[in-house]
Amino acid sequence: MGLGMVTIRDVAKEAGVSAATVSRVINNTSNVDLRKKEKVMQAIKKLGYKPNEVARSLSNKKSNNIGLLLPNITNPFFNQITEAVENTANECGYKIILCNTHDDPLREREYIDSLIFSQCDGFIVISDSAVLDEFTLKYDIPAVALDRYVSHDQRRSLKYPIVTTDNYAGGRLAASHLLECGCARMAHIGRPEGSKLAELRARGFGDVLKENGMDFFNVTCPFSYYEGLIAAERLFESYPNVDGIFAGNDMIAFAVITVAFNKGIRIPEQVQLIGFDDVLFSRLVTPALTTITQSIGLLGRNAAELLIKKINRENVANEVIVFPCQLVERNTTRNPQKNV
Repeated sequence: MGLGMVTIRDVAKEAGVSAATVSRVINNTSNVDLRKKEKVMQAIKKLGYKPNEVARSLSNKKSNNIGLLLPNITNPFFNQITEAVENTANECGYKIILCNTHDDPLREREYIDSLIFSQCDGFIVISDSAVLDEFTLKYDIPAVALDRYVSHDQRRSLKYPIVTTDNYAGGRLAASHLLECGCARMAHIGRPEGSKLAELRARGFGDVLKENGMDFFNVTCPFSYYEGLIAAERLFESYPNVDGIFAGNDMIAFAVITVAFNKGIRIPEQVQLIGFDDVLFSRLVTPALTTITQSIGLLGRNAAELLIKKINRENVANEVIVFPCQLVERNTTRNPQKNV
């Protein structure tokens, strides 16, 4: 059967339901038993039933719901992003549907599929995968990418705006500050596989050290507190003389503080430490964390505002919006120039 010949009746037959039920699922006109709805959605995907028709229905009807897909709800950075997106959406009369993808492209596909067939008005995606590109090519649905990097060549064919931070500049700030603080034997923990943003942070850090004739010890680690504990143990065992550490995010930095405390290593007297993100807990831990601050509230608000403009058919350029970052000095570094 050719894809162009598939009808509602074909979908109904495949799903084992009536054509009326298929119509109700597609148009979201009334409640449908969840099991039947799932069967209909699976049949639509299997048969390739007129995806453009489904996409067009999104432009004609509004649910006032926005999907927010993020990789790890346990990370305080994403909690703060969610709050900013939600507050902005609520101000404009929208509700948020939160989807925790666990950095799994398959889950991303399933969530986006579900959001589309539930007639969600649009979605914001935090991910390094190519799933969003696949869906924006297939469906004409409003979308915004958040905290993501694309190359200059990729920017020419963007189907959605991107809101992000200058991660490379943040890595440079971290290296420059540790040098100012007198560190000579430095290390980096982070750069999880597949994360372009993490790679930019590490590259900025390394470039400054290279420019100053220095090298650094690197430990690869996912952006996770528990993985950070393992990585920090490995770092202190392999490089016991380290005196300056740049952690790829604040969660890893918190892990370094924990491991250092357990080993009797004093921060900042023996080892100085810088994180990245400036989540709320950065100022609550002891010692308070020196970190590279992202404008988390601005990132979330801008992403939500852009998406709502796209939903309302306003003219929005599919471009990359990059926010600057800054160093926030607290108690895990001691800059002699500032008598900290």
